[in-house]
Amino acid sequence: MTPAIHSFYAFGPYRLDPVNRILVRDQKRVALTPKTFELLMLLVEGRGEVLSKDQLMETLWPDTFVEEANLTQHVATLRKALAAGSDFTEACIETVPKRGYRFIAAVEIVVEKPTRPVVSRPTLAVLPFRLFGTAPSDSFLSLGIADTLITKLGQSTQISVRSTSAVAKYEMRTQDPSEIGRLLNVDFVLTGRVYKEDQLFRINLQLVRTSDDSVLWTGQSDVTCANIFAVENALVRKVHRTLLPAVTGATPKRKRKRSTNSGVAYQAYLKGRYFWNKRSVENLRKGIECFREAIAIDKNYALAHSGLADSYLMLINYGGMTSKEGAPLAKAATLKALEIDPQLGEAHASWGYINAAFEGWNWTACEKEFKRAIELNPADLTPRHWYAILLTILGRWDQALEELEKAQQPLSLILGAVKGWTLYFMRRYEDARLELLKTLDLEPNYQLVHLYLARVSVLQGRTREAVGGFKKALSLSRNGATLAEIAHALASAGQKKDALQLLLKILEESENPISDYYLALVYSGLGNSDSAFACLEKAYEERELSIMWLKPEPRFDPIRADARYASLLKRMGL
Repeated sequence: MTPAIHSFYAFGPYRLDPVNRILVRDQKRVALTPKTFELLMLLVEGRGEVLSKDQLMETLWPDTFVEEANLTQHVATLRKALAAGSDFTEACIETVPKRGYRFIAAVEIVVEKPTRPVVSRPTLAVLPFRLFGTAPSDSFLSLGIADTLITKLGQSTQISVRSTSAVAKYEMRTQDPSEIGRLLNVDFVLTGRVYKEDQLFRINLQLVRTSDDSVLWTGQSDVTCANIFAVENALVRKVHRTLLPAVTGATPKRKRKRSTNSGVAYQAYLKGRYFWNKRSVENLRKGIECFREAIAIDKNYALAHSGLADSYLMLINYGGMTSKEGAPLAKAATLKALEIDPQLGEAHASWGYINAAFEGWNWTACEKEFKRAIELNPADLTPRHWYAILLTILGRWDQALEELEKAQQPLSLILGAVKGWTLYFMRRYEDARLELLKTLDLEPNYQLVHLYLARVSVLQGRTREAVGGFKKALSLSRNGATLAEIAHALASAGQKKDALQLLLKILEESENPISDYYLALVYSGLGNSDSAFACLEKAYEERELSIMWLKPEPRFDPIRADARYASLLKRMGL
C-alpha cells in the first residue's frame, strides 16, 4: 500500500492534527471538548484574519440560536488550555473589540510521510435506516436492522465497523451520509430506506465512499413481514460482495448461522434491542416483553435469550429490580442462550457480568468470559465496555484506559461516559470532567453523563453544580439511588440538616426500595460510620450490584481507614 501523507499545524509546542482531531503538547494530548476543538480549527485555519463573532457562532452552532456568552466561554476555555502546562508564553488568540477574534501565533504546516506503509482495514458505518409508510410500532426497524448488520459485519476481520452507539444519534439525521461518514472518520457509509405497503417491506440500499461522495453500489430487497429475518443475510452478502473486493481484493469465506427461522420472532428481537438501547427502566421492561415474545415463538432463539438476560441485568443496574429478584432470571436466560449456541459472544458477555456480580464475585471467570466475548464478536461494544469497568473495579487503571482506547470510536457516547467514569475513580477529577463534557457536547440529554459529572462535582466541591446535575439526571431517568446521591452531596458540603430531611423523605416516600449501598453513602457523608457499615453489610448479604464499586469509590474515603472496610473488600475478593 502507498505510504500515507500526514499533515498538521504546528505552533509553539503544539501540534494540531485536523484529521484525527487532536491537539498535542509536548507529546501529550490536550483535552478539548468537540466544540472547543472546532473553534481552534476555525481560528488556526483563518490565522491572521479577524473572524467575526457572528461568523464563528453560525459555523459552530448552525441552525441553533445561542447566546454570545457561549462563544465567549469556549474562547476562555481554549485560552486556558493553551496557557496551561507549558513554558510557551506567546499569545495565541487576540480579541478584536466589537469585531471578533484572530489567531496571531506563528503557524507552520508540517507534512510527514511515514517510512513504512500504513496498513489498515477499511472502515464502515451503517446508519439507522429511514422508514416510509410504516406505523409507529415499526420504529424499532430503523436502528434494529442497522444493529443487526453492524453485529454481523463486525465479525469480519477484513473491515472495521463503527458500533451501534456511535451511529444511533443519527436516527433522525439531517446531514448527508458523506458528511456523517467524515464525522465518524470512516471510508464508507451504508444507508438504507425501508418502504412498507401492507405486508411487503421494500429496502433500498446505497454504499457511499466518503472521500468523494461517490455511490459505489445500490441494491434493493423485497421481503414480506413473515420472513423479514432474511433481510440481514441478504444485506450482509451484498455488502461483502461489493465492499470487500473493491477495497481489499478479498472475498468473504465465513458462513453465517441463521439465528431463527421466524420473521415474527426476529422482529420481536429487533424491537427488544431497540428498547434495551434506550436504557431506562420503562424501556427495559418493554424490551423484556419483546424478548419473551420472541422466545414464545422460537424457544431456541439464542439471541433472544441473551437479550432477555441483558435486560434483567440493566434493570437491576438502573434500580428497576432488586438483585434478589433479577439475578436468577438473568442467569437462567444466559445459560439457556449458551446451551443453544456456545459460540454466541453476547451470551458470554452476560455470563461474565453474572460471574462478577452474582456468582460470589468470581473476577477471574468474569475476565475470561469478557475476553471470549470480544474474541467472538469484536464489533460488539458491550463486552469491551463491561471489561473496562471490571478492570476499574479491580484497580487496574492503566489496563482499563487501554481497553477503552482499543474500543474507542468517534462519537461513541457510552465509551466517552465510561472513560470519564474511570478517570473519576482514578481521582483525576478535572480530566474526568473534561472527558464527560466532550460527551455532553455530543448529546446534551445523555443521562449517564449528567450523573457522572455530578459525582465529579461533589469531589471538586461544586455542590450547587452537583445537585443540579443529579436533578437533571433524575429528570431523564427516575432512580431513587440518585436522590440518595443528592443527600450525600448535601451532607458532604456540611448541609447536614437538608441531607437528613431528604434521607427521611427517601425512606418514607420512595416507591421502590433504595439500595443499601447508596444509603451507606448518605450515612458516610453524615459522619455516621456505624450506620454506613450496617447498610454495606446488608448490601453485601443481598449481593447488591452497586457494592462492586466499593473498592474504587472515592466518596467512601471518609470510612476507608476503618477495619470493617478492609474486611468487606477481603470477603469480596478485592
